[in-house]
Amino acid sequence: RIAAGRLAAEGIAAVVIDCETSIGLGLAAEVAGWLRAPVMRPDELRADYLATAVRAAA
Repeated sequence: RIAAGRLAAEGIAAVVIDCETSIGLGLAAEVAGWLRAPVMRPDELRADYLATAVRAAA
């Protein structure tokens, strides 16, 4: 959590990939909150979606 906060404070853009299956614990969303980053699922990992998410996070 501390490292994620430092990255966010430095303005480093990030995208979190949520790979949880079956039982979702919400960990990706939690990490994304610390990073101030969007969350994407693997099925959303098309180049255009990923590029849009990275640009929006930057």
